[in-house]
Amino acid sequence: MRTKITQQQFTKLIEILKKAFIDYSEPGGGKGYRFFHSLRVMNYCARFLKTPFFKKLKLDKEATLIAALFHDIGKIEAANTKKEIRYTSRYNKNHERIGAFIVDKFIKNVIKDRNFRKKVSKIIGELKKKNPKFLETKLIKDADCLDNYGVIKIWRTITYAQYQNRQIDRVYEYWEEEGRKKAKEELSYFYFKPIKSLAIKRFQKLDKLIKEIKIENLGLDIK
Repeated sequence: MRTKITQQQFTKLIEILKKAFIDYSEPGGGKGYRFFHSLRVMNYCARFLKTPFFKKLKLDKEATLIAALFHDIGKIEAANTKKEIRYTSRYNKNHERIGAFIVDKFIKNVIKDRNFRKKVSKIIGELKKKNPKFLETKLIKDADCLDNYGVIKIWRTITYAQYQNRQIDRVYEYWEEEGRKKAKEELSYFYFKPIKSLAIKRFQKLDKLIKEIKIENLGLDIK
């Protein structure tokens, strides 16, 4: 029998994650980004689970949503004394395994079912694997990847440019030099067709937006 998590419990867990990450910053996203990203990934999963495609797969909804919410909790170990998450840190590169190990201390006071907490830990631990066995893990990986597509990625791109003291022209220069190619290659990472289809649509909107930024920045629309 699957464990049922109440809305009150979800609210408490969201507050726990917010308290953990809201004061942390990172180059691509700024202060509090990791909390809001994790919240989006959970919300993406919640919406996908309501669709006919995923209803047929019969995933464990509660375990998926909680693992999605805490999927990046291991990144907290990658922060320096200024609460800046360092992307080059070995802790960041292994945050999935770290997250699987530490997630229990964040959720155990809200969720008493030990077996359920173990399942959440296993789902998070599998995020590093290319071919995870849990469908729940695959959905979270797709939702996580999806958040790097679409116009919302502009926020990370601009904050990262600011972090490097770059100007707006660097936004479209990077995209043209390597960003677009990398994004296209990463489309092959998606496990589920419906999510990949959405990622393609988001990619097209993002590509169009960056082109418009270049056109306006260079005044190419002046005729």
